[in-house]
Amino acid sequence: MSNIDEKVKKLLEYDLQPTLRGGWKITEEMRVLIHEIAEECNSLEVTQKINTEIPEWLEEAAPEEIYIHMLKKIVSAPTRMHMICVPRVLIPIIDQKLCKNEEIFPHVVGQEAEMFVNGEWKRGRVVEGYRFKDGIVTIETPEGERIWCGEDRKDLYRLAKVED
Repeated sequence: MSNIDEKVKKLLEYDLQPTLRGGWKITEEMRVLIHEIAEECNSLEVTQKINTEIPEWLEEAAPEEIYIHMLKKIVSAPTRMHMICVPRVLIPIIDQKLCKNEEIFPHVVGQEAEMFVNGEWKRGRVVEGYRFKDGIVTIETPEGERIWCGEDRKDLYRLAKVED
């Protein structure tokens, strides 16, 4: 089983959270996995070929609607190959929607990020911290140091670059 398949399997173990209005919400843990899977899928030929012509309803749909559509497609897939390809095609679209919804200042708990402090970029993971819901992002470095910055200092914050 590939790394993508393992991550998709883990993603499918999470439940969408119900909202007060009767809809569904993708959890923070799911967002992190969706983003990781999408990064790996974006380089795949099948994803690049199919995602050039996205049906109109997908462009209008919310990420949660596309996720539910993906689940239905997986369950009704006529072959194992179809079942494997569905997440590789739809998860990058879901990720794009989630990122678009976060527009100006992307931050997801658990996501790798870097902040510019004292003349250097420090790497860590985004953690729930002081006024997180107000756009204040806090990262925790592997050494346990917590660093934060807000919307007005967004030039000092970036998603972590992938290390090969």
